[in-house]
Amino acid sequence: MILRKHANPILFADETSVIISSSNENEFKNTLNLVMNKIVNWCRTNSLTINIEKTQFMQFYTNHHKKLDFQISAYDLIITNATSIKFLGLQLDNKLTWKHIVAN
Repeated sequence: MILRKHANPILFADETSVIISSSNENEFKNTLNLVMNKIVNWCRTNSLTINIEKTQFMQFYTNHHKKLDFQISAYDLIITNATSIKFLGLQLDNKLTWKHIVAN
């Protein structure tokens, strides 16, 4: 896959998650933008679109590495910087706590 050099993609059913890791602020931002551009270009080439309303990114950080203040976009729309996301049936927050989601 086109992302493996820069990120770790996780594919499950019709959802894709991408994990990017770096302790260097500039490297992280550059890699995140590069990966997002690669995804958008791949989708365009394959006549697909990303549902930006369902697309989010989340930063995990420690006491030694603070949360970065920046935005990313796709299709000229800003992607939500979430503090909590649903991931494979679990609610995950940027403080690295897991909460089980009960199906309705």
